Amino acid sequence: GFGYTEVGSQDAIYFSAQGAAIVNHNMAIGGGGKAFISRVAYDQNLNDDFNYVGGYAGLIVQPIVGWNQPVHVSFPVLIGGGGIGYIKHWGEYEDDDYEFDDEDSYAFFVVEPGLEVEFNMVKWMRLAATVSYRYTTDIKLRYRPLEGQNPSQTAYIAPDDMLRGINVGLVFKFGRF
Repeated sequence: GFGYTEVGSQDAIYFSAQGAAIVNHNMAIGGGGKAFISRVAYDQNLNDDFNYVGGYAGLIVQPIVGWNQPVHVSFPVLIGGGGIGYIKHWGEYEDDDYEFDDEDSYAFFVVEPGLEVEFNMVKWMRLAATVSYRYTTDIKLRYRPLEGQNPSQTAYIAPDDMLRGINVGLVFKFGRF
């Protein structure tokens, strides 16, 4: 699947994948994850272009209501972990001198409950419009310390709740339902 979200107040896109076993047509249990990338924006503190890049994965439990109806709902919940980085970009894509550097990175725990409105397209395919809320532990991305500066005294790049927010997207499902 794919969709839109916000990361650190920046517009971002995500791509997702998952696999699950369906029990009695009304419960999917499996694993999955999402990778996200925000738009590149200018950081005045660093005098350069940066963006957020990361992903997370975990266990997915998904009750399905009305599975045999042409349009039905499901309630996926992902529980897992992930990581995020604040990445500097320089050079040109067209040239062979495009480079990037990680200003800081951080690991986190995530719980993401959601709602999917699923459409039975054909016997082996479903299309779902999805909305979910991503709740994470606090993210503590910091700027690198200057020469001789204590790392604990550097400024935070974004608020602790920078990854908490809504995702909207589309999911394509293939298999035996």
